[in-house]
Amino acid sequence: MNNCSHKVCFLSVVLVIGLPTITVHASFANLAPPGIATKQVPVQSSTSQLYNRAKAVTVKVLRQDGIWGSGFIVKRQDSSYTVLTNEHVVKNGQSYIIEHHNGQKYPAQLLQTTNFNDNDLALLQFKSAESYEVASLEHSSSLKDNEEVFMAGYPLDFKESDPSGFSFRFGRITFLGMDRPLKGGYQLGTSHQIQKGMSGGPLLNRQGKVVGINGRHMPLWGPPCPYEYEDGSFACDSLPEPPPLSWTIPIETFEPQAPTSLEKLPLPPTINTTTSGTVQPNYLQRE
Repeated sequence: MNNCSHKVCFLSVVLVIGLPTITVHASFANLAPPGIATKQVPVQSSTSQLYNRAKAVTVKVLRQDGIWGSGFIVKRQDSSYTVLTNEHVVKNGQSYIIEHHNGQKYPAQLLQTTNFNDNDLALLQFKSAESYEVASLEHSSSLKDNEEVFMAGYPLDFKESDPSGFSFRFGRITFLGMDRPLKGGYQLGTSHQIQKGMSGGPLLNRQGKVVGINGRHMPLWGPPCPYEYEDGSFACDSLPEPPPLSWTIPIETFEPQAPTSLEKLPLPPTINTTTSGTVQPNYLQRE
């Protein structure tokens, strides 16, 4: 998330910001390890069911400057909810608001105690008396090349029909062969056209389970090889031609921190709100 409207900003690839329901309160400890099958929602689940499930767990992460990214709910503890998003969505140290698709807005606290080892991940917490759905997670090893997957989030430049600004996009896995992650933990390539505002949103499989966190797209121009590994070496010789349009962090990159650190996270402080339990600050309006 940056303000480079007429210039290109690169890290190793372009960063983009922040891209009937079955209630499943996912246990992080039950996230399926590689090669272990989990109980699946039938493959014939309708598109509307997948859409509703994605919309139920995906939230908008608003910054004080009026720009936003996306995220999704990964834990509930009493009235406290934990949201997973990209680190580059929240790295500027501002105040944050979580907005649910129902229009309710909640003050959010950035959790500084979780170390994601330079992966582009971050956690926020908010409080609500409402009962919100928690995402069900699945290891990305279950994915196959060319498999249909779905990207969800809240793009800044919104031109779709949902009045809440929610976007649900079809695509396919175009690359699973990365021997090691790119900078930030990005490893899965897809055919989606991710937009600013959708970073931090979930990538779902056909069963409606979250297999990754979206956050980067292929640069339109720039250096011959903008893709770097964590050690600074370039990755272009390892990529297919043409390269994927978008990149996703596998959900298992998040898993090692989840069973230990999340169980010990403090609840966010009580914040004075309106009688409806929400806040509506003026700075949430887009410029």
